[in-house]
Amino acid sequence: MTSIPPPEPTAERPMTVFEATLWALGSIFALTTLFQGGFELVPSLRYDHAWFALCQVVAYLALLLVMHRLYFPKTRPSVIFGTRAGRWVFYPIAALLGIAFHLPADGLYEAILARWPDTAPAGEIFRGFSELPTWRKVAVGVGLIVTTPLIEEAFFRGALFGTLRRRLTAIPVVLCTATLFAYIHRQPQLFLPLGMVGAALAFLRVASGSIWPGVLLHMTFNGVTFYAFVEGAGNEPEGAQEMIPAWLVVTGTAVTGGLLALTDFLRTRKAETGPRMEEEES
Repeated sequence: MTSIPPPEPTAERPMTVFEATLWALGSIFALTTLFQGGFELVPSLRYDHAWFALCQVVAYLALLLVMHRLYFPKTRPSVIFGTRAGRWVFYPIAALLGIAFHLPADGLYEAILARWPDTAPAGEIFRGFSELPTWRKVAVGVGLIVTTPLIEEAFFRGALFGTLRRRLTAIPVVLCTATLFAYIHRQPQLFLPLGMVGAALAFLRVASGSIWPGVLLHMTFNGVTFYAFVEGAGNEPEGAQEMIPAWLVVTGTAVTGGLLALTDFLRTRKAETGPRMEEEES
């Protein structure tokens, strides 16, 4: 993973892995404080994903503003956040990964749950979804599919990735951001599946040099999740659900592996032809 060279050294303060961990913990504290404060005043907000998404926006934007002042006040934010469009070929790969990744991730999650059951169902926040008016359902969908991916990618594959990359090679940054991304979801049974997804998101950032393919992967992944709740028993998360057939998990794993291998091939090809491509893009 060497296609993105670390930014040129600056007088700005570099971020350590320990500091990145503190920022991730801070995001949990800020989000939890806002979210719980809301439903203590209005109890019906407890299972309102639109309210959760709004709290995410407020909490993460506040943290991103502080991080900007501390770590890259003189650097263009676009450099840290990786807002260049990048090559178009990474976008269809990202969308396909967002669909295919559900099979190995969900299969692994089901296997973990079979061994270590969870007393708090992962779909609890969708409780009562079927009784919501249409506009509220749309708001929940926008929060899960659009707002959450944008704000989480800006934080993890944007600010944390960009500042850590100043002092570390790509592999430690991928592992660090993937681990923190999994941890902030706070369900132990999801740590490994979401860690895999987080690693893929960070790898797309490395390969493409842009945050946007990862945003698309994240949106697609969450979109499949939302569709499953809408079409299935989303309002009865604790009910019995069919297990994913083993052959489908194997197929999804093979497709996911193939897409990641293609991403790596394009990354190495980009690295080999980088100077010429940069000239063409400019």
